[in-house]
Amino acid sequence: MKEEIKYLYKKKDLLNEALLKTHLQAASDWGNSWELIPESIHNTVNSLFEKKYKNLDEKISRIINTQKETVQNNTTFHQRVVNKTNIPLTKEELDLLNKGPTYNLEHKHKHWINNLALETENALTLLPPGEQECTRHQVARNIRKLLTQQTQHKRQKSNKAKEELRILNQIKDKLHENRA
Repeated sequence: MKEEIKYLYKKKDLLNEALLKTHLQAASDWGNSWELIPESIHNTVNSLFEKKYKNLDEKISRIINTQKETVQNNTTFHQRVVNKTNIPLTKEELDLLNKGPTYNLEHKHKHWINNLALETENALTLLPPGEQECTRHQVARNIRKLLTQQTQHKRQKSNKAKEELRILNQIKDKLHENRA
């Protein structure tokens, strides 16, 4: 690694030296007018960059304007929940159920992190022995993060979590009362 760094510094010094020689050679060839040439080059390059960026900005604004057009979507989706019982469900109960089985409720069970740790340890045993410790360390760090987030979240338990839990309990009670 040190050899590569030394090589790069040596190469940089050689390039700087060559650039200085070229600069001095051009200054001696052009005389007093040499001071105007770098400024002219700088101005030319800046004007080219300005034109290029102006062109790109115009393209971006054209693309943004074409993307603002809304596409009419006439696709109709079927509801996920079809109530085949005679149990009346409110709109908010149906809305929660229509989110589907993969919807992640805000409310978590009391020992969800313990369950996660046990399931993860079970999955880790399926890995090759050489990878288990490294993965176990990464998982432990992530679970610690989740644990700190959970303790912070408990302090400021969201209204959404409380509302979802209330609706979920209403649904459970209705199903239990009607033995559905």
